[in-house]
Amino acid sequence: MKFSEKLKKLRHRDNLTQKELADATAINHSALRKYEIDINKPLDKHVHSLANIFKINPTLLKDFNCEHFQLNNNNDVLFLCIELIKYNFLDYKLDKDNNSFNLKASNKAALVFDENKIQFIFKNESDKSKILQWLIIYDEYIKAFKAKDEIQLNELKNKLEELEFKLCIE
Repeated sequence: MKFSEKLKKLRHRDNLTQKELADATAINHSALRKYEIDINKPLDKHVHSLANIFKINPTLLKDFNCEHFQLNNNNDVLFLCIELIKYNFLDYKLDKDNNSFNLKASNKAALVFDENKIQFIFKNESDKSKILQWLIIYDEYIKAFKAKDEIQLNELKNKLEELEFKLCIE
């Protein structure tokens, strides 16, 4: 999902006008409008100001970049878990019949981590349920990718992006 779309969704979620958001962040109203219609890319300082107002991790607004990533709350951990799966640092085994899954370090991650010492235990059932929901759609996405089913692939990609965004801002 593009920055412009995320910004607009968050602004609407919080019932803010562009002017109200511009005033709250000290970002020029014209710049904010251009961000929302995808004419300009945001400055890093503006991304951080917006993230503070929306009470989310700045990384969620931009593409994933582990250089400045911080884990401040459960949503950040969920986001990191999703990114580690997508970038093949975590392997997953999904059991739809039992509504369960297992995560473990992948071969790629094993170059850095001892897979026997990495354990993922979700203490919060809600967080576990969120990751399970995402994994089910992600698994369908991977199958569509392998089958080269472009129509289903695009539909699932949009579902994944929406779900990832929703998971990380709740």
